[in-house]
Amino acid sequence: MNDDREGFVPLYPEHPIRVPVFEKVPRGMDPMVVGDQGWVPLSSFEGCLDGNDAIAIGTGPSFEAILDAGYRDLGDFWTMGVNRVLRRFRPDFYVCAESRSDDLWKLIDEADPTFVFSTSVAVHRRAIRFHSNANVWLTRKGNVPNLAGAMSTWYAAALLAYFGAKTIGVLGVDLTGHHHFSHPSALPSQDRQWEMLRRVLAGRGQKLVNLSEDSLLTALPKVSFDNLRHRGRTTRPPMA
Repeated sequence: MNDDREGFVPLYPEHPIRVPVFEKVPRGMDPMVVGDQGWVPLSSFEGCLDGNDAIAIGTGPSFEAILDAGYRDLGDFWTMGVNRVLRRFRPDFYVCAESRSDDLWKLIDEADPTFVFSTSVAVHRRAIRFHSNANVWLTRKGNVPNLAGAMSTWYAAALLAYFGAKTIGVLGVDLTGHHHFSHPSALPSQDRQWEMLRRVLAGRGQKLVNLSEDSLLTALPKVSFDNLRHRGRTTRPPMA
């Protein structure tokens, strides 16, 4: 692979962390083109957060409440947002599991997240593809058993773990109100999926916690955002 390596691009402007880009598409990888600099496969990001803490952001009320409370930078943590989080926040990384939508494409173009990830090439022309079974890239156990979630935020948390985050806080997965996963019949499956991911990450020495006090998700231990903000580890530079 090194024969095709072209250079490096920053995870964030002027930040020391860089990910490799390639002049040619590495065999067997689904790449994203970064301007005229080259190709970036998912494997370029493995371990890049180097033990820092990070937040996976869903669109639930707890995310809105944190922003409304004045935490516009989310404590300077590395962040990965999903779907329409972009309406109010520009995360470092972005995951979209929705099918092609001109409205969503426009939102991505306007917010311009640095890196876009998806399980489908139909989501956006800039998307870096990843397999829907996280065992393929997170644990490298192959297609069996299936390690997957039903919501984009689950994949955001799994990707942050693959990127090397030590503690991953989940924000905006409240499963309240009119969310389609809030129905009593859907909650048990959500708990199973998140519990499965929590166990996998615990085996890797990583923590997965729920930052929403009112979340109906019971699989993850709850930690307040202020607690993570004061005790967490991050070397991410503050937003301008």
